[in-house]
Amino acid sequence: MKKQILFFGFLLAFAFNIIAAGLRFIGFSYLKNFPKEFFFLFIFLIALSGRLSADGLRVIDPNSQWRTGKARIDSAYLEVNPVGIYVEMNLYMEISAKNAGLNSNDVTEIEMLFSLPDNAHIVDSWLWVEDTIVKAMLLDKWSANLIYEGIVKRRRDPSVLYKNSQTAYEYRIYPVNGYKARRCRLSWLVPVKWYAQYTSVTLPNNIMQLSNSVPKLKIFIKNNPEWNNPNITGKPNIKFTDDSSNGMAGKSAVVQPNDMAGAVSLTFDSPMRNGLYFKTYATSGDNGYYQLALLPSSAFEITERRKVLILIDNNIENSKYSNDALRAHVATIMNNCISPKDSFNIIYADFSIHLMNNTWISGDQTTAEYQSTLQKISKANLGYQNQLSSLVLKGIDFIKESDGKGTIVILSNSDREGNTLIANPLYSEIQGRIGSNDINFLSVDYNGYPRTYNISGRVYTGNEYLYSNLTFINSGYYTRVNFNTENISDAVSRSLDAMKGSISAFDLMTTMNDGFCFGRYNMTTYNSNISRNDNLISVGRFVGKYPLTVQAAGIAGGKAFSTKIVLDSDGNIEKKTKQIWYTQYIRSLELLDKQNMTIESIIKESKANRILSLYTSFLALEPWMMPEQGTEEEEEIPNFVTDDNLFGRNCTISVYPNPFSTSTSIEIKLDGMSDFSNMKIAVYNLYGEKVKDLSGFEVGNTGTSLLRHLMVKRQ
Repeated sequence: MKKQILFFGFLLAFAFNIIAAGLRFIGFSYLKNFPKEFFFLFIFLIALSGRLSADGLRVIDPNSQWRTGKARIDSAYLEVNPVGIYVEMNLYMEISAKNAGLNSNDVTEIEMLFSLPDNAHIVDSWLWVEDTIVKAMLLDKWSANLIYEGIVKRRRDPSVLYKNSQTAYEYRIYPVNGYKARRCRLSWLVPVKWYAQYTSVTLPNNIMQLSNSVPKLKIFIKNNPEWNNPNITGKPNIKFTDDSSNGMAGKSAVVQPNDMAGAVSLTFDSPMRNGLYFKTYATSGDNGYYQLALLPSSAFEITERRKVLILIDNNIENSKYSNDALRAHVATIMNNCISPKDSFNIIYADFSIHLMNNTWISGDQTTAEYQSTLQKISKANLGYQNQLSSLVLKGIDFIKESDGKGTIVILSNSDREGNTLIANPLYSEIQGRIGSNDINFLSVDYNGYPRTYNISGRVYTGNEYLYSNLTFINSGYYTRVNFNTENISDAVSRSLDAMKGSISAFDLMTTMNDGFCFGRYNMTTYNSNISRNDNLISVGRFVGKYPLTVQAAGIAGGKAFSTKIVLDSDGNIEKKTKQIWYTQYIRSLELLDKQNMTIESIIKESKANRILSLYTSFLALEPWMMPEQGTEEEEEIPNFVTDDNLFGRNCTISVYPNPFSTSTSIEIKLDGMSDFSNMKIAVYNLYGEKVKDLSGFEVGNTGTSLLRHLMVKRQ
């Protein structure tokens, strides 16, 4: 066996030297001066890229890698903190090996592979060691892995968090003793989706579903005057209520396990004013950062009045939505997708066809007619079988009886009209019924289990063949609901926004008084031709004095426009704006070629701004192994994060002076603890090696504080 190991080791070394020589031969001469740390980081990343990317949560026996089981999230608590164009998510979890199929006395490791939405960024990691809260340090990925793997062999208490791609992450905690739960917190920034009437953000229900027993998720939102009316889309049974039980005034709600399926979104009333949202943060002198969210149709006053007819074609057997959930989504579409200038109506079917109102209904939510329509929807039976053709023809006739102009929104989970024998005759009948009238279609397919059809060598899903032809000829839009990332109301909002017409020759710039703006990152891709309701989301830097001026110009509806909007900083300060800018800066570097200078810059800015990157890792060790991490403002921590108050006691450790020459003082504070007689104290270096055992030494006990002066020879 030893000979085999030596042989394979020799082969590996030989292969490495051949590769290195080949790289030098073809011109990679910079490898000669490549820092050793980055070289090992490069090798480590190659090895890491081979790991499975599929999401999962399991417990592993480090001594017997084949002994694994699916881990469990015992409890979960989510703090939601809007910070502008992003929302900060703080997810507290207790994770254990219960029901994993392993023995209760096993010492195991937790491995969690999970995904976050694109352009989300992890900004913090905490680990509870007993009752002590440890805030992870940010190291280069090679060093973090070396320390973590070394400590796992020594049975210490670390956690490590890696970023494997722009959406995939790997989190490990060791040890898990028996069925005892480990407590942790992960924090990330997730981008806000902006619509005309509301904003939406994706909740981490995909992480909850990794558990072998899906837990309920308590959500807490601290009161914020700009972000009002929180709701879980399509979940009328989930209500937010006032809550100050954790020491902060806010609102909370509980998402039950059976509400975790599919994409779950949290919505707020849009904080935009006149189609624009603006935040800024000045760092020093005339330097600072800004973030901007803008909807052209509202900000530049080029909104057109629309007439929207919603057709609901629902078969409960093909639906992932209950009748209650579907009614809630229709109400959300009314409230969030129909502007006060619009008119709308609704047609639905149960055993017959129902027209909600004989004439168009005003989109003004303050009218009695609008409120009456909401009441009717809340009691309607939205279908037990599909009647798509009858609904569409009824809708065309209704529009023709008015002025012959409107948009028909088809919400259907039918897949019966997907083959040519049914689709082609129906398409011809629809076109004949439309005639010369100006009617276009938005088709939203929310069938969760559609059939497929092979037509002329191409595979079509559900009614895709019919909808594609219908929307193409009539300047419409077709989409299928991706249940993993969105729900039906989000899909309608996104699609209606795309149909509001376009602006050509579009140009946008920002300036400052006595200065300029620079380093702008557009988080939504756009060019000189945009939709009127595109979300123009950006973050940038400035030098100069307020106010900040936004200038835009373009051609809409055949008419040229030029607009200037002046924004002051009063009441628009958000400290996270700087960190948000660096998330985009680091992301832009990660998308470049992997040159050593680029990697070095990423590691530097990642550590300086506490943003996880492809080349850094969050590492949490036992408290006495953690270096002091600066003088950041102390974060406000909830008094509880679960119903059982599991994350209660707090511990802080102060070391001064730091760095030291001959001696240093260590002060430990434990809430609610005054007896230190059984406490064991030891000093470890960064690699988990014990430097000094202080057990049995006399200590000063003052209330809840323990103070010990150490005489340590500096080496």
